[in-house]
Amino acid sequence: MKRGVTANGQYIFGQFVAAMRDRQGSDRAPEWMSAFQHEKTQQALATWLTEQTGIKVSESAVGRLERGDGSPRIDVLIALEMASFLKFPDGSSYRVGDMVDVMREIIDPWTGDRHTNGFSSVKA
Repeated sequence: MKRGVTANGQYIFGQFVAAMRDRQGSDRAPEWMSAFQHEKTQQALATWLTEQTGIKVSESAVGRLERGDGSPRIDVLIALEMASFLKFPDGSSYRVGDMVDVMREIIDPWTGDRHTNGFSSVKA
C-alpha cells in the first residue's frame, strides 16, 4: 500500500528531531553534542546545520519541523542529511528518503524498524 506523508508522521518526525536536539550525551548525534555542549536551542541547531552544510537554516524552520507544522522544507531535510544529524540505532545516517518514510509512518525513528501498516510509537 502506497501512503503519503501524514500529519501524525510529521509530528512524530518533529518529536524525533527535537529529542535528538535535546538529548545530552546522545550517541546518535555526537558531532552536534560536542559542538553545542551547553546550548541545545533551536537557534543553535539552525546555526550548526548552516555551518556544517552551507545551507541557510533558520530557527523558525527548525521550530516548524519540530512542531510538525506542515511539510518540512526540503533544504532543511537535505541539511539534516548532509550533517548526518539523525542516526539509526545501528549508527547509520538518515537520508532524505528515510526522513520522508518516517513522515509516511513507514519507519519508526526510535527503533529503525520498517512497517508496512504504519506505526504509532510517539515517545518523548
